[in-house]
Amino acid sequence: MLLIAFLAGPHVAAGLLPVRTELRVDQVVRTAERLCWDLSGLKVREGSTDDLDVFLYAGGIAGRMVVAVYGEADGIPWRSIGATPIGPFHKRYCVDLGRVPASAAVRLEMTVYYPDAFGLLRVPLRMPDVSAPAELNSLLSPFHTLLHTLGRPGFG
Repeated sequence: MLLIAFLAGPHVAAGLLPVRTELRVDQVVRTAERLCWDLSGLKVREGSTDDLDVFLYAGGIAGRMVVAVYGEADGIPWRSIGATPIGPFHKRYCVDLGRVPASAAVRLEMTVYYPDAFGLLRVPLRMPDVSAPAELNSLLSPFHTLLHTLGRPGFG
């Protein structure tokens, strides 16, 4: 029974004593090189993340990729030193897409972890997913090539 309580403890703490609430993702922008979004919400109690899991899924690519999250304005990676104070917060974050084809839709999953008050458990907080369709220019490129070809003299 003690083992069950220990294993369930982080999830119970996350539900009863959250660090952040009212989490929202908006202003998602995807280019061929990166995915950026605004994260906002309300920090209701003290706490700094001590770890995070960030996974990127891309259409047509099996499995998930680990990526690093950083602030768009400063390029500083997500870290506990940059913890927000209690109250409303808003920051723009990005991830580099590396070798993900511009023609692939992407989805980012992120879970951050806070140490509990006693330092025994890591309390998870699942952040809202960030999704974006394929980069528009990559989708239009085949049509542009076709239209250019059809418009050439001597075609047809």
